[in-house]
Amino acid sequence: MEKWYGHDASDLPAGILNMMDRIQDAWEDEADNPYWHEERWDDEDLRIALENAEIEVTVENVDRLKNACIYIFDDKSVRNEMLADMARKIFGFRGE
Repeated sequence: MEKWYGHDASDLPAGILNMMDRIQDAWEDEADNPYWHEERWDDEDLRIALENAEIEVTVENVDRLKNACIYIFDDKSVRNEMLADMARKIFGFRGE
């Protein structure tokens, strides 16, 4: 029988057991995910970009922009350099 703070888990209210299950699932999900940062973009981001560029916001323009932007984040060289810059800032530059 599983114990929780010295109690048999079967003695706990169903709500507590459900909460414990959700916490355990969240821990397992986080352990399975090696990423510490993730970005998600949606059509609203594209609509805002079109508005900021003073381009008419239409379904066609959102789709066209999405198709053009699908791969713009594939090149991580700029991001990798930003990480290296932060490492230098935090740990001090150790160049030659």
